[in-house]
Amino acid sequence: MLIIISVLSPPFIGAYSRILLLGRSGVVSTFFKENLNIQTPSIYGFAGILIVFTFKLFPFIYLYVSGALKKMNSSLIEAAESLGTTGIRKVYTLILESLPSDEGYFAPANQSLSDLRSRLSSRIFRL
Repeated sequence: MLIIISVLSPPFIGAYSRILLLGRSGVVSTFFKENLNIQTPSIYGFAGILIVFTFKLFPFIYLYVSGALKKMNSSLIEAAESLGTTGIRKVYTLILESLPSDEGYFAPANQSLSDLRSRLSSRIFRL
């Protein structure tokens, strides 16, 4: 249920909270720097956009994949195990190939492109 709430939050709140967490003096980056002596990558720039989009769009992917895995027939996995299929091969041949590849992944891709477009247009057309 909590993962759905993160999808419904307004973009401004999400962006502001990620800067508060992962910014130069953010909570997470300060914790890593002071306690673990690890320098976190900057949230500002292209790498930051990738990190933020990954965190933001993960709930979409999780909801689609978990729904598809719940619908999957478990007798196929049991039949593959009885025929001696190993774990990695089972994941590639049964699970990944049975996931719907064209339905549910357009929404996160569309969301990502629209967010990127709005960020780029706000830099070009500053008031």
